[in-house]
Amino acid sequence: MNGQVANIGSLSPQDGFLVTSADYLSAYSEELLTYLYQPLTGAVGFALYHILQTLVHSTSQPMVLSDRLPHNWLITMLGEDLTTFFVARSKLEALDLVQSYRKTDQIGTYYVYELHAPLPPREFFHEPLLTEFLREQVGESRFVQIQQHFKKQNFDHTGYTNVSQDFTTVFSAEVETLLARGQTPAARTTQAATSPRPRYSAAQLATFDWDLLIQRLMPAQVNRTQVEANAQLIFTLHDFYKIDEISMANLIDNSKSLFTNQIIPARLRTMARQQYMTQGATIPPVEEPKPAPNQGPSTPPPSSTTPTVAPSQLIPTEAEVLDAAKSLPPAEFLQWQHRRLGTIIGQFEPQTVMSLTRRHALPESVVNVLIHYLVTNYSIVNQNTMDRTANDWLTNHIDTPEKAFAHIRAFMQRNNKNGAPVRSGYRKPRLTPKTKQPAWADPNYKSPAAKPTDQATRAKLAAEMEKLRKNREAHAKGETPS
Repeated sequence: MNGQVANIGSLSPQDGFLVTSADYLSAYSEELLTYLYQPLTGAVGFALYHILQTLVHSTSQPMVLSDRLPHNWLITMLGEDLTTFFVARSKLEALDLVQSYRKTDQIGTYYVYELHAPLPPREFFHEPLLTEFLREQVGESRFVQIQQHFKKQNFDHTGYTNVSQDFTTVFSAEVETLLARGQTPAARTTQAATSPRPRYSAAQLATFDWDLLIQRLMPAQVNRTQVEANAQLIFTLHDFYKIDEISMANLIDNSKSLFTNQIIPARLRTMARQQYMTQGATIPPVEEPKPAPNQGPSTPPPSSTTPTVAPSQLIPTEAEVLDAAKSLPPAEFLQWQHRRLGTIIGQFEPQTVMSLTRRHALPESVVNVLIHYLVTNYSIVNQNTMDRTANDWLTNHIDTPEKAFAHIRAFMQRNNKNGAPVRSGYRKPRLTPKTKQPAWADPNYKSPAAKPTDQATRAKLAAEMEKLRKNREAHAKGETPS
């Protein structure tokens, strides 16, 4: 999905808000929020949900519109700025924890925030997007712990006799009274687990060539029924890691059960993550920028006899970065950037980049320019630096890679002109101070010739040595030194 967060310009700190709840929020809801949703919403989103929960209007009385509070109050309670609040609210909306409604009356614009209870564990873990997002955020070990925490304990009924009483036996008098009135008691029904609501629409799923995938899986004896049952997971991996149909077929073939030819979702997710989130993943080549009409042809690629290029010359030009930013997804652009610089990808860099792309706060091409800036100046994509810079770009409405480069140049010019750090989402890279090499460290260094000592200096040194000798002798005899 290539969506992004709506423009924050439509929200003002003076706009009012009211809070209501569509579901009953219990202590169990709090447990679900803490284990399943807090890693997805982040600390600010988690705090925002709880602040709104304390303001839920009683459903027994209609809301009084004049009781609205300004967003300024809410932002102050969070201790954050308007941009951070807006991003946190957007996360809650994307996770179906909050639905926001806006309206304007004589007093002004106001919002009604409708809270929703979190999904039960069974439905949550059947959501491919939510499951994969949680796994990436907390890691495989913690993800398994969370699953075990909500695992239902099954009691083996073998050898036992059920001696429980039924409803009509215990409440026979009440049942007879109801029947005498001509009313039929409602039969108890067991509600089957509903299938999870798909996160991808039919139009989005139609962009994937399912017929080609099934055709490629025929030799592996994986039928259409299995593919349709795992369609949400397959499309999640396709959209998340940019895996095409042929590569997806190879992944399914390599991860399936060797005995039953069944698709194993956990193994498929693991293999996709290992293959496409490591430095060894295949990256499509990026075309070099075309020369201007009045310029000569571009420099041919270096051959085996071309001298080694200096590290400073490995930094790609702005035109090359723009070309790559518009044609590569962020995960592949990260690899492209590191390869151009001759460096390796940090252990947590792919996860950090994906944490930003999943928020859909910036277009992917702008995220790529952000990656270029961070890797070039800091050698690595750090979570805190990336978040600060992304917030700065959101505030300045940076929505194209060209605007991103212009914003970086303007920042650098201000920083160089003022000679002092500029308060912004990013800063100039720190340079390691260089100490001047002393002369004696030079391999060709020759010590100067010693100067002869004059007679006065020799006499003074001899007197000092004689005095020191006498003091040592007096100290050895227990006498007081002179």
